[in-house]
Amino acid sequence: MKKILSIIVVMMVSLFFYSCGSKKESPVQKDEVKQEQKTENKTVEEKQEQKTENKTLEENPLAAMQKFAENVKKASEKQQGGEIKIMSEEDFTKMLPKVSGWKLDKKPYYSKDSMGSLVTSELKATYVKGDKRVKVEFKDVGSMSSLITPLKMALSMAFGHEDSNGYERVFEYKGEKGMEKYNKTYKKGEITLLVKSRYIIEIKSNRGVEIDELKTFLKSIDLGKLK
Repeated sequence: MKKILSIIVVMMVSLFFYSCGSKKESPVQKDEVKQEQKTENKTVEEKQEQKTENKTLEENPLAAMQKFAENVKKASEKQQGGEIKIMSEEDFTKMLPKVSGWKLDKKPYYSKDSMGSLVTSELKATYVKGDKRVKVEFKDVGSMSSLITPLKMALSMAFGHEDSNGYERVFEYKGEKGMEKYNKTYKKGEITLLVKSRYIIEIKSNRGVEIDELKTFLKSIDLGKLK
């Protein structure tokens, strides 16, 4: 019985499509059909191109990495509002803080790295005052800035932790978010500030440095020079 019902359903469906196809279409209907066919053909072509591209990327890891780099760069430029020019050694050097009683231990170290179309740069400097040491680092993640979105999201959370040994908390400085850590036992701290969703400033100390001294370093940095 079920088999007979199935045959009847198939026959009715076939008859329905046959009757629809035998009707004379108006010019408007023909145009609509043609347009739909063009759209479907275009969609099929796009899917085929995507499949071909995906297959090529799977077979060629290097090409996949290059494609990934290009997409990251495009996303970063969109986020930053245009072409990204990486910070040079001269740019960073002009930003080095000047704090009374502290002096540079040696010439700051600058480096620039690239991977395909992705370019980043950084400058590291160490300050000394007797036995105290403070390290200041500037990082320009440049065309990779779109990848630090998770960091920005994390800093947007008003979280913190404090115990008898010290604390760790999010803070805001001149409209930018950062992280402040301090160990009360060893008087050792760290300040990290994310600027314009692209630059990362880190100020770290060894033992015996008060957190207010680290904040003085931060206040001595002109954030306006970060383009």
